[in-house]
Amino acid sequence: MRVLLVNDHPPGPTGGAEVHVGRVADALVDAGCSVRVLVPDVPHRGVRRALDLWDPGARRGVRGAIAAFRPDVVHLHNVLDELSTSVAGLGVPTVLTVHDHRLLGTRVGMDQGRSLWSPGVAARAAKNRFARWRLRREVNATIAPSRTLADDLRRAGYPAVHHVENFAPATPIAALGPDIVFVGGLHPHKGPQVLLDAWAQVARRHDGVRLRIVGDGPLRTTLAASAAAAGIEDRVVLPGAVPPSAVAGELARACIVAVPSLGAEGGGPTLAVVEAMAAGRGVVVTDRPGVVEGVDDAVGVVVPAGDVVALAAALDELLSDPTRLENLGAAAAARAAERWSPEVACRSLLRVYREVCR
Repeated sequence: MRVLLVNDHPPGPTGGAEVHVGRVADALVDAGCSVRVLVPDVPHRGVRRALDLWDPGARRGVRGAIAAFRPDVVHLHNVLDELSTSVAGLGVPTVLTVHDHRLLGTRVGMDQGRSLWSPGVAARAAKNRFARWRLRREVNATIAPSRTLADDLRRAGYPAVHHVENFAPATPIAALGPDIVFVGGLHPHKGPQVLLDAWAQVARRHDGVRLRIVGDGPLRTTLAASAAAAGIEDRVVLPGAVPPSAVAGELARACIVAVPSLGAEGGGPTLAVVEAMAAGRGVVVTDRPGVVEGVDDAVGVVVPAGDVVALAAALDELLSDPTRLENLGAAAAARAAERWSPEVACRSLLRVYREVCR
């Protein structure tokens, strides 16, 4: 089968969708498919951001790629910002993976908590309304990484919704490391500040343990200042962003991985949870949709989103019980191998592709 993957940004460490697209491409190639990944040549900057709504150049580019590559199916991912929904509806069976809740009218990322009357928020909300109207009519099937998101998409009228979870390649399972590890963008809705505040409450009870906050974003300077103000700057490490190939090495340093998201995530569970469990690490997660799916007492601990005291208590309890950490890690690795391997995900994707091609 010939598959054209289309995304606003190239595969890489810039975001969960970009990591996912790269892994989908690799899994499909391993399954014997011919794959091409298409991303925009010229990103929208300045006045060109008006093209986020409709980009004739992007439409021509995808049409040309279809003519040259002759795919059996076009698989759209995040196309709302740099390519626009102009790339849908080009006469080839089309599948859309919805990675977050924007296409349901939910404000995500930097728009969470901001007034709808803010000019930027209002403009993005209008663009997303147009995208919902168009994509519901132009795609043949919809993929959601979480059950919650899949149910919401069905209620919103998206066509042929399928639940295909995030996945991660198998990694060698290393002995538990000494640290608590967070991997993700340093944005408020990811909850790194809540995690640091929780760690500040219990760090002095656990010598030799550090909090590694791996990633980059607008909160990096604030987090460093918060660690210094709490007197734990020597117990907090901020190494910055790492490429996908280096994530396994960061997870190998962990005895537990924390995913303290404050908002709903598109994954089910989100990619950070899947990667942690594939590396044989138990998780502490929040009770937000798309984060908590697939996590129970066998593989981790669930705490209320934004609850610093509950998160601190969970970290304290786990760090005090090395045997439980070992058991959580072993159960997590087994669950990931059974449920979130590239082979499992690829079989599901190919079933969707065959259905739309029929």
